[in-house]
Amino acid sequence: MLFLMSDVTWISDRTWIDNTLRAMEDLDVSIKTSIAGLVEWTNHDIFLMDMAMRQLKGKDLAIFNKVRLFLKVVTTLSDIMTADSKYADEGKLTCQETSTSPTPSTSAYIWPTVTEPTRSKKKIWTEAIF
Repeated sequence: MLFLMSDVTWISDRTWIDNTLRAMEDLDVSIKTSIAGLVEWTNHDIFLMDMAMRQLKGKDLAIFNKVRLFLKVVTTLSDIMTADSKYADEGKLTCQETSTSPTPSTSAYIWPTVTEPTRSKKKIWTEAIF
């Protein structure tokens, strides 16, 4: 396995993926794939979960990830920027689902359906991004 479960703090507890990854670790099972993984869309791009892991822990990190999934466009820092990369997209910073400024991540991945986050969860997202 390429990672330890203790390093994967952003997964929600008691979900099928959490149970599967823990079982894989316990049984020393690994998966080999030809899938390249997540894509950096620009030079010097940053994955948002990597950034978030530096400042959030535990439940707040899991909340950040769920808000990211809700927005369906936010995998890298470039996903929350305007097309010219000069400004942050206001809708993404304030957790508004919008199709007015699509990003490569919108269509590059299959996104789960996630209910709209509460105001307090959106606040965790916004504070971590700023």
